[in-house]
Amino acid sequence: MRIGACAFIGVIVMAGAALAQNDFQVKRFYLTVPIAEGGQPRAVIVAPEDKGYQNLAREVQAGLKEASGAQLAIVPPEAALPAAWSEGKNFILLGKLGDNAAVDALYRQQ
Repeated sequence: MRIGACAFIGVIVMAGAALAQNDFQVKRFYLTVPIAEGGQPRAVIVAPEDKGYQNLAREVQAGLKEASGAQLAIVPPEAALPAAWSEGKNFILLGKLGDNAAVDALYRQQ
């Protein structure tokens, strides 16, 4: 009886997983993301307030200015949460899960 009940539960779980597959939507991937064009910024650098990340953000900013002529802004993670995500806005996210709210939000997206 236990084997039959376990098999029945397994079938229900598999059926639920199969139904969930119908809701699956392929995400759009962007193979190129413009950071700067014609010396104008097309992205911002998103860095936590931590001194180490702020120093890194300034290094990235200086390197990109030297390479492209564009001065990218450095913004806090709160400026790059899902409400700010739209076509044409690009972010360079510094940090990792747990220390940058924008990275956390991106990780949680489905």
